[in-house]
Amino acid sequence: MTVRITGIEEVEMASEKESHILLIVDCDDQAIDFYMALNVGLEDLPITIEGED
Repeated sequence: MTVRITGIEEVEMASEKESHILLIVDCDDQAIDFYMALNVGLEDLPITIEGED
């Protein structure tokens, strides 16, 4: 399953001292539904620079 990163933001949460990196992605609706069903949250995911630009 391919997800394209379209933006990166640094996010600060009031309840935490550390900031987090938010990846803004573009993918089809089925991919988003799949990730939401898996409850993907703060898991580590491998990121590669393979594929089409």
